[in-house]
Amino acid sequence: MGKDLNDDLERHQVSWRSADDPSPGDFSYRIDNHGMPRLYSRDQQQRHTGLGHGMDFDSPVNYSAIARLTLNHSGFLQYYSLNKRSNEWSLVYQYKDQCDSYGQCGAYGICSIHKSPIRECLHGFTPKLQQDWQLQDWSSGCMGRTTLDCQSDQGGFLKVEKVKLPDLLD
Repeated sequence: MGKDLNDDLERHQVSWRSADDPSPGDFSYRIDNHGMPRLYSRDQQQRHTGLGHGMDFDSPVNYSAIARLTLNHSGFLQYYSLNKRSNEWSLVYQYKDQCDSYGQCGAYGICSIHKSPIRECLHGFTPKLQQDWQLQDWSSGCMGRTTLDCQSDQGGFLKVEKVKLPDLLD
């Protein structure tokens, strides 16, 4: 995957339409080289964020092995290795981050794949519609517990770590 600078050709992964229909499907993965290189995904219904914002998603590499990377019709990026004894492909790793879906947290919400539930409000904010959040519908976002007043000394900045920033690509 990536862009060949010699012929200006970009290569990227595109899913099949379904498990038995090889026509182009809804999902694609590509490498964005603008700024910090990263892998990002898109689908026809919604935009997805980039992968690899300071996060590792690599597997142990055996350079003598024959491997392939596929994107299935459900949007899962899959890494296979060829078993030389059985001559069959073995699924080594499957990746689809639940936090990749763009805009699912709503305003002032963040997604943390290592927490349950995976979505929460930033510090100082609370779910705008608590009943929706209990049903795992986070699209209404969060609202401040108090009104923000930029003129007072009560404000400031909060350091937020290990989160993916929204994708700004069109």
